[in-house]
Parts: sequence; structure tokens; C-alpha cells
Amino acid sequence: MIGITGGIASGKSVVGQRLQKLGALVLDADQLAHQAAEPFTAEWRRIKDVFPEVIENDFTVNRRLLAQIVFADPQKRRVLEAIIHPYVRFQLQRKAARGKKEGRHVFCEIPLLYEVGCESWFREIWVVYVEPRIQLERLMQRAQISRDLAQKMIASQLPLEEKVKKATRIIDNNFSLEHTLKQVDALWEGIKVNDKS
Repeated sequence: MIGITGGIASGKSVVGQRLQKLGALVLDADQLAHQAAEPFTAEWRRIKDVFPEVIENDFTVNRRLLAQIVFADPQKRRVLEAIIHPYVRFQLQRKAARGKKEGRHVFCEIPLLYEVGCESWFREIWVVYVEPRIQLERLMQRAQISRDLAQKMIASQLPLEEKVKKATRIIDNNFSLEHTLKQVDALWEGIKVNDKS
């Protein structure tokens, strides 16, 4: 199993989507975190108890408001993570085990891979790197948020430079999409060559 990580808005999803097209099973921790917060799940009920102000009239979670709350207060962020992370961890392990049984190459896209200490799950960890200036601009544009909130969100994670030092492989996403995809394709070919050896 291979882990894919990086910073928020560094381009992990681009890498994951490419690997899916190439035939890999790619599990997305963010997607599972969204599932955990769907109305009336056990996790949603705990979010409702702790952060009642983020529950909309249709029972969905106002994710933008929740982000503003937890990224302004590290203690509240830890409370939210304690609600969501166990669900995500369980689902990742369950789905990965099924994928391995099917003989698939399994990748897990986990933004907080180093922060939550799950390095030992993976035989390799690929870090998607982007310069901080580009990361900030991409996040503000993608999420339609203020510079201040974007900076808080980035600061809540281990700096990308630190993740790069720990990585097995580094994917440089500072340039064109084509440049990034070529790196992913080359890494995938390397995995297939190892399979044959």
C-alpha cells in the first residue's frame, strides 16, 4: 500500500485521479471524512452536539463555517479530528484490505498522513510538492476563502518542506499538469516493473 500526501491544495487529487485512470484503487481520506459528517451518522450527531451552530436547516454540515471555527482554535480542531479520524481510519483499512485481496495496487490519499502518525501503514509515501506561494493562491481560489483563513488552514499542517524530507518519492506540482502527470506515469511504470521482477 502506498500513501499519497502533501499540503492542502498541493495537487494530491490530480495525482490520485491519474492513478485511478491507470488502474489503481485510490482511497480518499477527505471523501471519507465527508461521508462521516453526512446527516444522522454517529459522527454527525457528535458534531451537532459540539458545534450546533454548523448544522443547517436541511441537517447538512456548513463546512465553511466549521472550517472557520476549527482553524481559528487548535483545541476545537483536535475535538473535530477526534470525531472524524477514527471513522476514516477504519474505512481506509477496510477498503484497502478488500483491494489487496482483489490484487489491486492500493493508494491512500491522506492530507494529514504524517500529522496523525500513520506512516507505518505504507511501504512508500509519495509527497506532492508545491511552493507555498502557489499553494496559498490555489487554496484561496479553489475554496473561495480569505487569505487569512487560507493561511490558518495551511499553518495547521506540517510544512510541506518537512513532508518532502520524509517522503519516499516526491511529485513536483509547481509546473504544468502535463509535467505532473508524466511524473505519476513514470512512478506507476516503476511499480509495474517491480511486480515483474
